[in-house]
Amino acid sequence: LAPENPFPTQLEDCLSAIRWGVQNARKLNSDVRKGFIIGGYAAGANLAASIAHITRDDSTFKTKFTGQFLQLPMLCHVDAHPNELGSEFNSMFEPDQYNTPLHGRQAFQKMWEMYGAPDPEDPKVSPLCTKSFNNLPASYIQIAGQDPLRDEGLLYSEALTDNSVSVKVDVYPGCPHGFAASHPETTASKKYKADAVVGLKWLVRGDPTWRVV
Repeated sequence: LAPENPFPTQLEDCLSAIRWGVQNARKLNSDVRKGFIIGGYAAGANLAASIAHITRDDSTFKTKFTGQFLQLPMLCHVDAHPNELGSEFNSMFEPDQYNTPLHGRQAFQKMWEMYGAPDPEDPKVSPLCTKSFNNLPASYIQIAGQDPLRDEGLLYSEALTDNSVSVKVDVYPGCPHGFAASHPETTASKKYKADAVVGLKWLVRGDPTWRVV
């Protein structure tokens, strides 16, 4: 947890756990050759996406991921929003996001400060800032329409698609960050949970005919 354990402790812990899991797959009654999916929610999705990039480029990591499962992902440091994206990168800076309780821009700024990454544009911190989106695993992404993180999720999915990565995206209009946890009884939350099951099955099956953007 940050700030006691700042970046890159989290990535290093995740990578160590993943390597252990691959080496001990038989003990876990698993076979990574049949599919190997990494996933996470919000900050966890940041770690998942970062690790997908790291392991893609690491020649010592022989077992590559076959899928990314990213829920309401944080994919770009608040101080690193790429200039070339311009007007497409609005959600973090919309006026009504600044004072939103719990999950507004102020809250995310504080989270990034606590994370303690020295370079906001480091792809290990901001996967959206990577130089290459080629050869990344098929990706299922869930995005909340009223989330400050909305546009980074949409832009990441577009970048993957532009580089011939199979992507399936579900967007929940008008919903804030964390809506399924804070209001699980709503229709949108129930759909979000059902969609997650379908998206995970899509990744497991590796069926290209399900490719949806």
